[in-house]
Amino acid sequence: VIISAISPTSEREKVVSFSKPYYFPMKAILCKKGAGYDAMDKLKGKKAGASMGTTYAKELKAVGGIEVVEMDTTPLVVQDIKNGRLAAGLFDSSQAAVFVKQNPDLELHVLQGTVVKDDTFAIALPKDSKDVEKINEILKEMRTNGELHKILVAHLGEEGTKEYEAAIAKLDIAKL
Repeated sequence: VIISAISPTSEREKVVSFSKPYYFPMKAILCKKGAGYDAMDKLKGKKAGASMGTTYAKELKAVGGIEVVEMDTTPLVVQDIKNGRLAAGLFDSSQAAVFVKQNPDLELHVLQGTVVKDDTFAIALPKDSKDVEKINEILKEMRTNGELHKILVAHLGEEGTKEYEAAIAKLDIAKL
């Protein structure tokens, strides 16, 4: 099996089989603790950053009224938030959670939105593997018995996990 943030795209499904998705990457705004930028509209009139050439930079620009700064790397965006040169940044929520764990003076806000299958993470198995359903049952059990929650807390922290779980509870694609 392959368990490595792999998305079950149609192209990949031609050569491997996939479990049901187990992780649903969300977008998150990262800002200084207490700033409360929990929606893109709240960044209007502010300076916000994202990695150069990413969909995150495009999405910030699409809001309008945000001065968007594109930087070479996400750690540079984080540093400029910490230094006050940026009000916030737009990131993948799991990456943002790691930055918050490393920088307790920051907070993240998971954004509600649509997640499509091609953006989820699933477990890859050999094409037409008879073990796909077994893997799906294990994933369902891990969700039910709290093991998946514990893994999320280890990587996203309590607050990040709380926001993530609340966000995916509203996604039809996340229902097992």
